[in-house]
Amino acid sequence: VDALTSLGIPAHQEPDPEHLLFELCLKNLYVLSMNFAGLVFPKDVGTIWYDNRAYLDQIFAEVLELEAAQMQRNLPTQSLCIELERVIIADPRHAAAGRSALARLNRSLRTAKRLGIKTPTLDEIYKRQEER
Repeated sequence: VDALTSLGIPAHQEPDPEHLLFELCLKNLYVLSMNFAGLVFPKDVGTIWYDNRAYLDQIFAEVLELEAAQMQRNLPTQSLCIELERVIIADPRHAAAGRSALARLNRSLRTAKRLGIKTPTLDEIYKRQEER
């Protein structure tokens, strides 16, 4: 916390394990979903959010299912989506796909396969990347 705040990055220690789990899941949902969407739509997160919401919702659903399976628990989907919107609106010009996006997609697809989770949207994104 001290290191982050010294850099001007807001941070706090989270004593509640359930809230910490929620925040970590939210972070994964944001990073993975926006990275994957950014591979298809190389734009900022706000533009993707407003212009491609239906497709983004498909990505969210698959990422949330994958997260829930990895944690072996149900997740508060509605609360996560509400907080995700707040995060996107807070920094709408943030780039969606970074240099690790494709590696994250590969890792997520391997995990989904191992857990027996169907990910048609993520599979489609991967196929598009292979065709490039």
